[in-house]
Amino acid sequence: GVAPDSYVAEASRAGTKTDTPILEVPQSISVVTRAQMEAQNAQSVTEVLRYVPGVAVETYGVDPKGFDWVMLRGFNAQATSDYKDGLRQITSGYTLFRSEPYALERIEVLRGPSSVLYGQGDAGGVINRVSKLPSATPQYEAELEYGSFQRKQAAVSLTRPAAEAGTLRYRVIGVARDANTQFTYPNGDRIADDRLFLAPSLTWAPSAATRFTLQTEYLHDRSGGTIGTVTINGKPTDLRNGDPDFNRYTQKQKSIGYLFEHRFNDTLQVRQNLRYGQVDALLDNILLSGIGPAGLTRTARRYDESMTALALDNQAQLDFNTGPLAHTLLLGLDFNRSSADVSRTYGPAPSLNPYDPVYGVHVPTPTTPMANYLETTHQTGLYVQDQVRLAERWVLTLGGRYDWYRQKNQNRLLGNTADQDGSRFSGRAGLNYVMPNGLAPYVRYAQSFLPNPRVTRPANGSAAFAPSRGRQWEGGIKFQPPGSNALYTLGVLDIKKSNLLTNDLHN
Repeated sequence: GVAPDSYVAEASRAGTKTDTPILEVPQSISVVTRAQMEAQNAQSVTEVLRYVPGVAVETYGVDPKGFDWVMLRGFNAQATSDYKDGLRQITSGYTLFRSEPYALERIEVLRGPSSVLYGQGDAGGVINRVSKLPSATPQYEAELEYGSFQRKQAAVSLTRPAAEAGTLRYRVIGVARDANTQFTYPNGDRIADDRLFLAPSLTWAPSAATRFTLQTEYLHDRSGGTIGTVTINGKPTDLRNGDPDFNRYTQKQKSIGYLFEHRFNDTLQVRQNLRYGQVDALLDNILLSGIGPAGLTRTARRYDESMTALALDNQAQLDFNTGPLAHTLLLGLDFNRSSADVSRTYGPAPSLNPYDPVYGVHVPTPTTPMANYLETTHQTGLYVQDQVRLAERWVLTLGGRYDWYRQKNQNRLLGNTADQDGSRFSGRAGLNYVMPNGLAPYVRYAQSFLPNPRVTRPANGSAAFAPSRGRQWEGGIKFQPPGSNALYTLGVLDIKKSNLLTNDLHN
């Protein structure tokens, strides 16, 4: 639970997929609430995460393309730890689903291996974005912003019951932005950061035991693409590699899905969450390639990519007692499917005279193929978790999961296909002791796995590499002073990751 004006969350579903107080979860968790996002005036998910312990953002500096470059406990979380409403947001190459921070209620950060509940992922953990949902209490909000670099943005969030009975309620969230960034070409052209976002949702709650929320979303981003600065004699200059008439990044994204939950009685409840989405992305970029008679030689590149993704999570929760032990048993089955279509080309670009640079020149559309492939992924996971409570003090959390995965890459340039499939078990065990004064020591062991996408050299039989594995020991103490709006966590940890790919320099 989170109070509307609070920076502190007392409970989170992300750590256990059940409504569990954070003090009882054997894991280091941070929750960035809506109130904190607004206090930060965060303009992106990256900015939201700037003050979260264990998280490093903007690894490559500010990126006008809008990617969420995130490191979590030292591991790259940009592509493998992206979740929204408990469902994976799959990525492929330059194609990834974006999240508008104005449409989020909170962001939950699970530090450390989390494959037991979420399947394949890196050892750093999981970042779960939680959407604003329709409310039974009418709320009407509109924002107008004007800021540096010609930033103009309008946003609205409207929610209310659709009828007096309140069984139907809706929410409409919209964002429109016309903005530039701090980056400028020497000719004065600025690099843009424009967005159009619309997210209508509808909740049907015929009783306190049943809730069904339909979610839809549309996003269209346009920006100036990759920023490249020319460096001469080891010193950066104000020259740009690219050209304002060519460099760009555009993304169109749409999705539809639902969140469903039903409680049969005090013992059994079920949940099913589903989302289907599509992304189309186009990146035009110019890179330096050398030095020629006319100055700095350049190469133009075009990345034209699209992806569809389906995520489905089925859960059954049983609450029961065996003697003095109270159990919260969770059984789950989830699916993730994706299909990415990638075309990458390159071609010539006019040279750049560093002493008399000319921008706004014509750059031919690149046509020479670099890559052209279709990549499909499939993952099915079966998981079980039991939270065992004794005397309202001890909480033992045990979990196990088995995953089946497959990745298929059809290379249309070479006319061949590479397949990789396998299965993997992941486990975790944790113990909390919750004291009446709000202290809660905990200890945890957890595992993660992440398939390696490449295969060995043909001389070695072109076999698929084994997945990378993560394992972590963690111990610490959480403290929530009774009656206060504060939560403190202190932990020590040891993470090891194995089966990392390295370049073979001997072949």
